[in-house]
Amino acid sequence: MINYLKKISTFIIAAILLSSLINVYAQFDELRIYSGKDVYSIPAVTKGSNVFFSVEDFAKALSINTYFNSKTKKIELKFSGYKLKIAAGNPFFIFTSKTTKRIEIHQLPSSSFIIRDKIFVSLKYILPLLKRSLSKNLVLTGKYKLVIGKKTNIPETIIVTKKPSVKKY
Repeated sequence: MINYLKKISTFIIAAILLSSLINVYAQFDELRIYSGKDVYSIPAVTKGSNVFFSVEDFAKALSINTYFNSKTKKIELKFSGYKLKIAAGNPFFIFTSKTTKRIEIHQLPSSSFIIRDKIFVSLKYILPLLKRSLSKNLVLTGKYKLVIGKKTNIPETIIVTKKPSVKKY
């Protein structure tokens, strides 16, 4: 019985070490951002069917001011009309209008996470907030391809339309 417990504990310790090494030596995919004539490539990671990208590298590519707190693992993106606060390991994002001071708390279906001191968020779920923040049309044209279009008039608040009911058969 003791040998069996030793084998199990050894296996568990090895699994924990292996999973931590995977995070340390994770291979990044690349998210390509097309903005006019410019093309940027930033680190991305795929988890399941979701593509997560480095918030810091996204901000650098688009010249968005940021503040990163390495102790709390939080980053703040400072757009011209909005602030977006993201904390690693947390699915809640704080979205603040600079003009009205209105604060919105958004919960995404998946938490952000950190790899090599960079916070990664799901592209699919944060895209609407980025569209509002940048006041530009952002279109995902492929799994790793984001096109930033011309400025759009995006309302201060999200307009929710009533969807027709769907019949299930």
